[in-house]
Amino acid sequence: MPYYNESPIQYISAYLYICQVLMFSWLYLIDCAMIYRFRILSNEEEDFLREIEVFSSQSFLDFHNAIQESVGYDQSQMCSFFLSDESWEKGQEITLLDMGEGMGEEKVEMKNATLSKYINDKGQRLLYIFDFFSERAFFIELVELIDRNPKVEFPRCIISEGMTPVQIKINDELPEDDFFDSDDFDDSDQDFDISELDDYSDEAVS
Repeated sequence: MPYYNESPIQYISAYLYICQVLMFSWLYLIDCAMIYRFRILSNEEEDFLREIEVFSSQSFLDFHNAIQESVGYDQSQMCSFFLSDESWEKGQEITLLDMGEGMGEEKVEMKNATLSKYINDKGQRLLYIFDFFSERAFFIELVELIDRNPKVEFPRCIISEGMTPVQIKINDELPEDDFFDSDDFDDSDQDFDISELDDYSDEAVS
């Protein structure tokens, strides 16, 4: 049988080469990530506005944490994202914790869901349920896709304006109107129409 006399240096060189390939592959994936700029509105507080930037390669959990920090809520409360259409109808749920409730309901945990897997196009909408007791939510829209900036840490809140809605309300404190009525949200007479707030993007710090 042939005898191969390979020195430890050869093994170390091969190991370093593999590490280098993996490192550059990881950096390539990071470089390909876009920055998503989300606008967040409330139908309870007309002057409420948040804009948050996050890497497309980051998770819904990262986005959730950024929202919670921007509004100063108690982060122990249950929350969920729902993919939405233009009429704010609920679609796929992406939940903070899968409690295993509901037969046949497909749920994904935030920590396992990458933003770019579910959101790709400018104008896509989300509902962010922050009060499960009363089904209250923030209305979210992807308003801009930006080339990544390696000098900035994400996620980050770039605009924070207006009074934050209280986190938990009991049922008799809620308005009588249907919370998810798209006519309420899109009414041109209402200040929280997302289409009327495009000028805020120009004021954001890039």
